[in-house]
Amino acid sequence: FFFWKSVNMAFMQYVRTSVSNSMAEARPKVIDLYRKSLRLIPYMIAKYELDFDPIAMRKRIRRDFDQHRNVSDPHVVDKLIFLGVVELEEARVMWKQTCHVEHYFRKESVQLPGFKANLNEPNDPSYPDMPRISDINVLIQDPNKQIQYRE
Repeated sequence: FFFWKSVNMAFMQYVRTSVSNSMAEARPKVIDLYRKSLRLIPYMIAKYELDFDPIAMRKRIRRDFDQHRNVSDPHVVDKLIFLGVVELEEARVMWKQTCHVEHYFRKESVQLPGFKANLNEPNDPSYPDMPRISDINVLIQDPNKQIQYRE
């Protein structure tokens, strides 16, 4: 009985984000998170066996921080700091798999030739008999239905 009670007590604890009353209080926390992120790069390269350039990894981290540069609400900044600390800690203790870390540091997603962002259009215009994705969804719902292909 005592064991289960202690386990339940552990799950009842809440994690609180730090509370900043102003941006002046939040700024040192952001800088600390940024520095910790940069210091972790050599460790991540070694532990995850990454083939990325450390300078490119720094630029990727910097891009995330620059993306949220214009946030002016201290409570939103505190939430972002909390999420950043959680991500950093998960990477540090290797709770992330290598593919997750590689996906984060990949410069840009590779676009295949002939691939379009709009999936309702055919990928390659040289194949006029290619059905649309919406047509495939109709076929899944009603396999006996005839589909008119575009020409």
